[in-house]
Amino acid sequence: MSKIRICEHCQIEPRKPHFNSKYCEGCGQKIRRTMGCKVGKLTNEQKRIIKKNLGKVYRKDLAKMARISVSTLQRYCYFENLSTKKTIYSPQLINQVVRYYEKHGKVPTQEKFPNVRLRSIIERHPHKFRQEKWKDDEIKEVTKMSHLVPMRLQAKYLNRPNANGGSIRSVWQKTIGANGAYVNGLPLWLAKPLITKSCPVYYLKFICYDIKTNRHDEICKPLVLWIDIKRHLRATVPDHIKDAISAMVKFQKWIHGRNVRLSIKKIIEERAGHEVITKKAG
Repeated sequence: MSKIRICEHCQIEPRKPHFNSKYCEGCGQKIRRTMGCKVGKLTNEQKRIIKKNLGKVYRKDLAKMARISVSTLQRYCYFENLSTKKTIYSPQLINQVVRYYEKHGKVPTQEKFPNVRLRSIIERHPHKFRQEKWKDDEIKEVTKMSHLVPMRLQAKYLNRPNANGGSIRSVWQKTIGANGAYVNGLPLWLAKPLITKSCPVYYLKFICYDIKTNRHDEICKPLVLWIDIKRHLRATVPDHIKDAISAMVKFQKWIHGRNVRLSIKKIIEERAGHEVITKKAG
């Protein structure tokens, strides 16, 4: 049995089957692409500049200082086993940023340290989590209030530490893993092809912020509850859609209890802070 010859470069993969080969397929391609960059091209002065400033400035700035291209710099560092990553943050600065972030959050920390790439520090160094783990009863309350109460007021009601409206959106994306827009019902424009004109519609008040005009306008979003959709379905609705609506009604009753309308009315009045406005779909 012939002995397996190992690649001279990576010392892991076997060499190519040719009798005169020295490298594996991957290393052979890398070396062929960078042939001529390992030897020559760089003077001793350029090498000195690179080694002196490596890790202190960005690659493009270091390449300008050495009067070479960025690709030549990266190839040289590859063969010399050097890293071109910029690591100019001192351990003292990193510790200050992490501790300040733990107490004040992202935006104040970025304002306090404007010349620091905050994400590159926070994601690479251990720190205390600013929020607590979501509990089951809190997730159930979020599900109850979905599309009934603005996220800002949901966060205010739950009163979790260091949490605002963005935490509600985050729990739907990361913890629940679903879109909470249609948990309690459908918007009128989606429900209209399914329901009759006598179906009741709930009008919910939300504050809409316009970035261009810097205005906060109050808008009303019409919502049709799943239990009302099931009761006022048109005769032409297919059976598979009826089954899906029945499943959502069952889920809605599991969340709110038997008296769904009373529970939703109470949530809107107490947590959203406005009276329930109901009109017919017609």
